[in-house]
Formats: sequence, C-alpha cells, structure tokens
Amino acid sequence: MLIFDAHLNLGLNGVDWNRDLRMSVAEIRAAEKTLGMTEPGRGTNMVSFPELHRAGVGLGVATVLLDAIMLQPGWVRGVTRPVVTLERVVDNIDHVCQLAGDARHSAIGSDLDGGYGSEQTPADLDTIADLQRIPDLLGKRGYSDDDVRGVMHGNFLRFFAEVLPSGPPAVGDASQPAPHRDQRG
Repeated sequence: MLIFDAHLNLGLNGVDWNRDLRMSVAEIRAAEKTLGMTEPGRGTNMVSFPELHRAGVGLGVATVLLDAIMLQPGWVRGVTRPVVTLERVVDNIDHVCQLAGDARHSAIGSDLDGGYGSEQTPADLDTIADLQRIPDLLGKRGYSDDDVRGVMHGNFLRFFAEVLPSGPPAVGDASQPAPHRDQRG
C-alpha cells in the first residue's frame, strides 16, 4: 500500500511534542494523560510507527514542513509571531533520520503552497530561496553531501522511482486516463 501524506510530520510529533513514536498511539496518549499533559493537542495524536506498520503502510519518506504551527509549540494563528528558525526545521529532519537509522527517509515537504504567508513560517525564512540554507545547516551537523542531496530532493526521486510503475501504460489499460486531446480545432 502506498500512502503519500506530507502532513504526518513525524519530526513535529517527536521533537516538539516529545513523543516516542516507537510506542503505539494508545501508549502515547496514556503516557501524556499519566504525566498530566493537558495543553491542547495532548492525548490526540494519530500517528506512530507501530500504527503505520499495523495498517500495512510502508513509510518511504517522512516530510518536514515549514509551517510554524507545526514547528512552534503553542502557536496560535493570527496571534503568535514565529520565533523558530530553520534550525528547528533541521532539528526535525535530524529526529526523523535518527528514528529511521539513516537519512534515506526524510525530506523537505515545505507546505509553502499559498495557504499562508511569511507570518507563519520560520522567522529566518523570507522567500523560497532561503531553503538553500538547509544543506549547510545539515552539513554542520555531520550529514554527508549524499545525505543532504537525499533530504533536499533525492529521497523523493528514489522513493517514487521505487513505487511508481515505469514506462507508459499498456495499450487498452482501462485503469489509466485517456490522453488529453485538444478539442478546439
């Protein structure tokens, strides 16, 4: 089964919420209740590695998003100003890499698609061009050039090459959409 959902955000759950994603969802929720963690969002998590495995989902690449609501605990849209920086993004990337045991399963999933503006991104992210700072930040943490290329784009390319069919669909394959034909002429 292939599920591609850039909003699982395992880094957010692991780093910002300090959740051990090796535990089941029920165990995480129970631990938060036992520890008296009552702020909004506690006891409501929906993702963990055992749950993904139980559902038959093979996680190929976990994305790290650039939405301050997923990077800065206590974020309130329209009220809170971002104080997190791209360093927090790299913290989340590193967390996913540590959980996975390598850098082949983490990638940038920016979420910079127009749903919000710079008021909800890391404080040091002014334009999409600032994403070019992430490779240096990863390098300073000891990630190899190959690992950095993987996180920036290569892991997605590898993942999709492994799971998507190659080549054109077979003639008469009804599961594939018909080619577009220009109807103007």
